[in-house]
Amino acid sequence: MGGADWGQGADEWVFSLAATPDDPATFDDEYTIGRVRAALGIDDLEVRVHQISHWRLESVLADRYRFGRVFLVGDAAHRHPPTGGLGMNSAIGDVHNLCWKLAAVLASEANDSLLISYEQERRPVALRNSKQSLANFYQHGEIDAALGLSADLSPAAGWEAVGELFAEGPVGDAKREAVGRAADDKGREFRAQNLEIGYTYTGGALVADAAFDPSGLDEVCEYVAGAWPGHRVPHAWLDRRGEQVSTVDLAARGSFVLFVGTEGDPWVAAAEAIDHPGLAVIAVGRGCAYEAPGDRWAALRGVGPAGAVLVRPDQHVAWRSEGRVDDPTGTLSAAIALRTRTTRCRLLSEEPRD
Repeated sequence: MGGADWGQGADEWVFSLAATPDDPATFDDEYTIGRVRAALGIDDLEVRVHQISHWRLESVLADRYRFGRVFLVGDAAHRHPPTGGLGMNSAIGDVHNLCWKLAAVLASEANDSLLISYEQERRPVALRNSKQSLANFYQHGEIDAALGLSADLSPAAGWEAVGELFAEGPVGDAKREAVGRAADDKGREFRAQNLEIGYTYTGGALVADAAFDPSGLDEVCEYVAGAWPGHRVPHAWLDRRGEQVSTVDLAARGSFVLFVGTEGDPWVAAAEAIDHPGLAVIAVGRGCAYEAPGDRWAALRGVGPAGAVLVRPDQHVAWRSEGRVDDPTGTLSAAIALRTRTTRCRLLSEEPRD
């Protein structure tokens, strides 16, 4: 924490230790000083305690995200251990979801029913993240257990258990296999791409389709890119007059973005007829303003050259059409109006508790 200097010369430090919630000694200066000395191996170290504070492990989720004119985001809506690094991600996701909806309502571009979708979309994400964060925390103990370590072992017995990890023969082989499995399980905490960028809204301000089937996938680690409604718009490189630009950046306009293909003129005309102030149209394909090298964007968007993909201001896909329709203006108008559609939010009954 610095003090008179920083680095090795610092004379103010933070020391963290684990204790049970009912241990009264954790409030005691002498107990804490003893733990510091034991950890550093310096029995006569001079220590002066500035402050003792406590943090209790918990995984909790608000029953509701909205109370009249008050909306809960971040730690006010959900709290969980830092294991997995999902706290800030979850909080930013809340605000990213809510801010464009508030802006639309305040600008009279949508009615209050749009705000109902905030809880409907974000609460299931927080439920999953909070449960996984708690699981990540307890997985630390699985490695200790695989090593044969426990709090009631003497130092000598602990070192003997660790020594078995390097032993030849069946005992060492079994312990190495057990530790390897525990370490692999623990490694999922640091490969949680699907929790970080693959979170998906299955209901709310969107028109869902049934094309995406997540069964058989690891919901923590396996991120599958695609332009399914409710998913974050997938990344693909596009080319605009020799300049490389990502589809994700094109969707980061603070407005609705409609991606169309080489046969998308009816959708362009529909967008012009609607004349929505928050709608931008981006044509992608050979001869269009943006070209897509290779076939990555064509595969990710999941629609044909006459189709369209509508992305919300928070970069999540709101709706898509496989190809031509009889009334593109009416269809697109209804898709954009999805954000004013009234939906009843169903609270989840399963939730973590401390």
